[in-house]
Amino acid sequence: MVILSFDTSAAHCAVALLSGTGSCDARQEPMKKGQAEALMPMIAQMMGARDVAPADLTAIGVGIGPGNFTGLRIAVSAARAMALALKIPAIGVSSFEMLRGVDGLTDPAPQLVCLPGPRASAYVQLFRNRQAHGPAQQIDPANPPKDLTLPQDGSVMGHEARAIAQALGLAPPPILPN
Repeated sequence: MVILSFDTSAAHCAVALLSGTGSCDARQEPMKKGQAEALMPMIAQMMGARDVAPADLTAIGVGIGPGNFTGLRIAVSAARAMALALKIPAIGVSSFEMLRGVDGLTDPAPQLVCLPGPRASAYVQLFRNRQAHGPAQQIDPANPPKDLTLPQDGSVMGHEARAIAQALGLAPPPILPN
């Protein structure tokens, strides 16, 4: 199994290659624009460095945001074209799922995942029993909506997690060392 993944939903261009042996190579370049020109060369460079041919790919993962509409179109269009040409699946992965990581696939505890939004806001999505529970929403981290609730055994992670947990009356997440 060899999975190629990429994301252009924010001010970056990111590419990763995961093999069935568990090895993973990833590269991310910050950029406010130019993802359309940078994506395919980054993919070619990574696949060439690992001696992976397009026919070796078994799936494509693509970042589906939330994020910049133009950036989303770039990655989703590239993923769709490659998947059709190679006759392999393209799988959309939200930024919330990416932030949760592999632990999110196994941990059934309720979790509110938070990403930066425009103008000091946050995008949040609740996960319960390993799956998204309802749609993502944009909130004010200091004043979350009253209908946004999380059980006491739940956790908050990501952008402004401490402020959001405090506003929801939950224990703040630990501060991780750099």
